[in-house]
Amino acid sequence: MCSQQRVRDSQCLGKSRSYTHASAFGAGILSEKIDDFTQYANEKLANISYDPSYEVDFIFDGSDVDTQVIADIASMRSLWGKGIDEPYVAIKGLSLPASRVQLLSPDKKPTIKITLPNGLSMLKFFSSHEEYSRFAPTKDGYVSIDIVGKCSLNTFRGVCEPQLFIEDYQITDVINYCF
Repeated sequence: MCSQQRVRDSQCLGKSRSYTHASAFGAGILSEKIDDFTQYANEKLANISYDPSYEVDFIFDGSDVDTQVIADIASMRSLWGKGIDEPYVAIKGLSLPASRVQLLSPDKKPTIKITLPNGLSMLKFFSSHEEYSRFAPTKDGYVSIDIVGKCSLNTFRGVCEPQLFIEDYQITDVINYCF
């Protein structure tokens, strides 16, 4: 079994040659030591969660998304940089009927567009037909969804409107009918 000392001493990983210059960092693993290294790494990383998590700066209830707040946050774009990250916002418990979901440019670069009743557009880039079908599983139903995204402003033909770029989402419920 590999201990940290043995890894440092390259006894567990085996001796390998480095073909880099003096200021470069790299490591090599002999092919006969890959299984040992994989077992060691799996044990050391077993308790680490790889689920995505986001520190959000604002949380909206799905029934009350304020477009003015989205616009205000987006208008502060010039403030973000080193030490000041672009803020994330979350929308929790959004009930989303299929009629509010579109798949734009399905054959080139599929993008999901969600339009809320208040006019806010939310865009999910690099999507697919399969992902779109999760947002709109039936014509008459809806999904309940939590969304994390970044605020933006879209100016088109002189009209500036807030929008949200979806970074991640979680569908929390699917209802196949709507009364």
